[in-house]
Amino acid sequence: MRHPRKAWDSSSLLRPPRCPRPLPTSDVAAMVAEHYLQLCTDVETALTGLLKLGTELRRTPETLDIVNGLLRDVREPLLFVVV
Repeated sequence: MRHPRKAWDSSSLLRPPRCPRPLPTSDVAAMVAEHYLQLCTDVETALTGLLKLGTELRRTPETLDIVNGLLRDVREPLLFVVV
């Protein structure tokens, strides 16, 4: 069974496209925080693995110090100030 074909309607060109309803600010903030925390966890995991690999490969202490410094920075909490 074939579906009847709709006639072309030029009025659809004049209507603005439908935009999704904006999320409440608290939902957006929660999403940003969730993504940020997930990213921090992923970066921390990657740096920990890199530090372990560097240790196993007997890299120089200077190289391991760089990775340790990055790891320390990732673990520091980020402070947002909203005015």
